[in-house]
Amino acid sequence: PRSTLFPYTTLFRSPLAILVDALSFLVSAFSVYAIRKPEATPERKRDVPLLSEALDGFRFIWTHPALRALLLRSATAFLSMGFIFPLYLLNAIRVIHMSTSALGLAIALGGAGSVMGAYFAPRFSMRHGLGPMFFGTAILIGCAQLLIPLSSEFPRLGLTCLCVQQLG
Repeated sequence: PRSTLFPYTTLFRSPLAILVDALSFLVSAFSVYAIRKPEATPERKRDVPLLSEALDGFRFIWTHPALRALLLRSATAFLSMGFIFPLYLLNAIRVIHMSTSALGLAIALGGAGSVMGAYFAPRFSMRHGLGPMFFGTAILIGCAQLLIPLSSEFPRLGLTCLCVQQLG
């Protein structure tokens, strides 16, 4: 079924969408090229094997409590999303009967939520500290993920649930 809520998204057919996508890559490449600050090349010890250096980095992260918590939380989140995302798409298309345009909009809101999070993160972490922010965002994201199965229980609210979930 077609989305009656977002008819304008169907105006962009495949060739135009590919052109816009290609232009966005060109803008990104030009933006990176326009950065004039040279980066220092990290020195690599020639006599130390790469695996040894990587293990040293892992040991450093593991011995630092905040970095270890962030590592474990990130690994768990990415592993879980690897299982959830294919089911997310099947749920949206087969259970909620979302159009591909509406699904694209819902997923795009995830990018908008990330930009908002990046904007507010320094302010919130200065006010509340890194530890509470790690914990708070993990709780917030966990609660947002609950909207995915809720969307299949209430398909009429499915688009709204997935849009809010992506913003979270």
